Amino acid sequence: MSEKHLLLYLDAPMQAWGHSSRFNRRTSASWPTKSGVIGMLCAALGVERDDERGISQLAALNVQVYTLKNSGQRLMDYHTVGGGYDIAKESGQYFGNKNGASIAVLTDREYLLDCKFGVLLSGESAVVEKCAAALENPKWGVWFGRKCCLPAERICEGVFNSSAEALDHLKALAEEKQLQTTGWRIIGEANAFGEGSDSLMDTPLNFKSRRYQTRRIAESFGE
Repeated sequence: MSEKHLLLYLDAPMQAWGHSSRFNRRTSASWPTKSGVIGMLCAALGVERDDERGISQLAALNVQVYTLKNSGQRLMDYHTVGGGYDIAKESGQYFGNKNGASIAVLTDREYLLDCKFGVLLSGESAVVEKCAAALENPKWGVWFGRKCCLPAERICEGVFNSSAEALDHLKALAEEKQLQTTGWRIIGEANAFGEGSDSLMDTPLNFKSRRYQTRRIAESFGE
């Protein structure tokens, strides 16, 4: 099986990469999670949220994240869901009381501000090529974690035969955009448990039923 490497550039005024969000408080990791990146690829390819075969094919890709810029700023948005609907008439609205009036659910949603990341996806050549083509001509809308987090620039930076070639391109891109080119924070996938620094439940199995597997990650800093 031949392997190729797809380089992504994620730049947006706001990004949100939840991995432990529950109920009314939805926080963001400080870098793109695997579930968020795979979800973005699913949207580009038109893979349904419960298409476990399609999701597993994408989840088999190795994901490595490079922090090119981290402003250190976060925004917590006061957000409401529901409210103002007549439940007797609006199907699919599940927030309500016994009198049939809908009730707004109050949530706090966190966003990263003015951050830029490089993401290297490595895996089977055919899958990587398919993802690259879909990002250039996505079937559905593509965003960074939430629908309000729209890309500020082109996402796909190309397919490479080696990770070294992809990283050389990323360094050149960072220099062109006057971003940090050394000392990157790198979040990669650990080959063994002992080589990792943390475990995240962010490898998707089924987005519709919200089922995920644990992924062991390793953190390092580039030279």
